[in-house]
Amino acid sequence: MFFFKSKKRERNVYFALDIGTEFVKSILYRKTDSIVEVIGVGKVKQRINGVKGGQITNIRSVVESVRSSLSIATNKYNGDIPIHCVTGLAGEMVKGVLVNANYDREKADEKISIDELKKVYEKIKKPSEEEAIKTFQEYTALEKPQIRLISSSLVESFIDGFRVDNPSDFSGKSMKLNIYSTYAPSVQVGAIESVCKQVGLSPLLIAAQPFTVARSVVGGRNEDFEAIIIDVGGGTTDVAVVKGGCLIDTHMFSFGGRVFTKRIAMDMNLNYERAEQMKIDYSKGVLDRGYSNIVKKSILKDISIWAHGIRLALEEFKDVELFPANILLCGGGSQLPEIREILIQYPFIDYLPFNRSPKVVFLNQENIDGIVDNMNLCNGIDMITPLSLARMSLDIDKFELLKGGKDA
Repeated sequence: MFFFKSKKRERNVYFALDIGTEFVKSILYRKTDSIVEVIGVGKVKQRINGVKGGQITNIRSVVESVRSSLSIATNKYNGDIPIHCVTGLAGEMVKGVLVNANYDREKADEKISIDELKKVYEKIKKPSEEEAIKTFQEYTALEKPQIRLISSSLVESFIDGFRVDNPSDFSGKSMKLNIYSTYAPSVQVGAIESVCKQVGLSPLLIAAQPFTVARSVVGGRNEDFEAIIIDVGGGTTDVAVVKGGCLIDTHMFSFGGRVFTKRIAMDMNLNYERAEQMKIDYSKGVLDRGYSNIVKKSILKDISIWAHGIRLALEEFKDVELFPANILLCGGGSQLPEIREILIQYPFIDYLPFNRSPKVVFLNQENIDGIVDNMNLCNGIDMITPLSLARMSLDIDKFELLKGGKDA
């Protein structure tokens, strides 16, 4: 049963769907070959039992929130309604695997075709799956973890030693491809698919959210770009490292803004909703001074634990000789002033290979490549992830993204 039954559908209009712990955010957008034009936005508060730690725990509850979000996004739109969407996954059990494929071509003078690239990709699927299974075994202690490949992306390519954005139509003898594949528990992917199906949407792509942000930043694919990207959501914090314009890896941990809300609720004897509003008002600087002092004390009780989680996440990145000294922040939880303050103050340089203490700046809409938002609908730092999901749809037709779907 489709969510919208009475309207026509147009091929170049899509939804980006960010099913977060605190909010469901949807963007209705139109895309061309190089531009994503925002034409509608819906943001709906998630029910308390819908999502925990980035994972859907109550499908029925999430379906209702998604329906409301889509309805708001299309409220003032009179055009054709899409049935396709790009959506994301988050949580500690979403894992990425980076595989290097080195390939000597028999016919160096012939142009590289999409079919040839797909054959190379097929050759690296098995080692990629084996690495993913090994990682899940370490995290879950399960002998046969049920996981699925949700997407694969060509993040870096070289032809005869020269870096190219897309190897298709180039010729040469030696081809090197760096392919990043994302895996998640089958039950988690199935929950996303079930939600989409019940609201009448078909996912073009289900992607790891920190990956989408890292790949969508302006200049993020240039050889001189390097940064640590931290997305603080309601239930999780996502960390991605980019060096030389290439995504090194992503890691996530289940500690987001909801922890601070619960602490405020406990310290001030408030219900969750009231504590959340006080936290938001505090972040905006509009909370009464007396209450602000109490909220700040509550946040300071847990902020060092969150920063330690960042350190542990960075320690999981393998083969990083020197971390970028730039941290890019986004996500609704990052609006707490203590988040930026602790990142500046924390002695990362004492524990990790930094050549200096990192500089911390916030991402905004202008930092996401290829976005046109004439109505200024996505002007909040909490809209970076859904904007990045929308941006990823520009890559689907360029062989950069291959849909997964099989259990590994």
